[in-house]
Amino acid sequence: MTVSACPADEIAASIEAVWSLVDRPEGFDAWWDARVLRAEPPGPFAPGQRVVARAKGAIPARIRFEVVEVDAAAHRLRLLAHLPFGVVDHMTITVAARGPDRAFVRFG
Repeated sequence: MTVSACPADEIAASIEAVWSLVDRPEGFDAWWDARVLRAEPPGPFAPGQRVVARAKGAIPARIRFEVVEVDAAAHRLRLLAHLPFGVVDHMTITVAARGPDRAFVRFG
């Protein structure tokens, strides 16, 4: 079964500020419901990098994902996530400028 969703929102922050929370593993802790445990190799996201995280909340499930693509010029990050119960998520995060202090973020 395939399910497709693409949440999006406009944020009152510059594209650079938003991208700085998207382009590295430790930035994820600031905005998603999981805590990054490790990235191999450490450092900013790069294709082939593998990340392990633990979900916050009632069920602290383990999440693994691999970085598929980082396009800093286009502010696009593609990940392949392995979630509990065999769920695989092909996700793309994009950030677009909506002015000097506004950014539009898509996550899907």
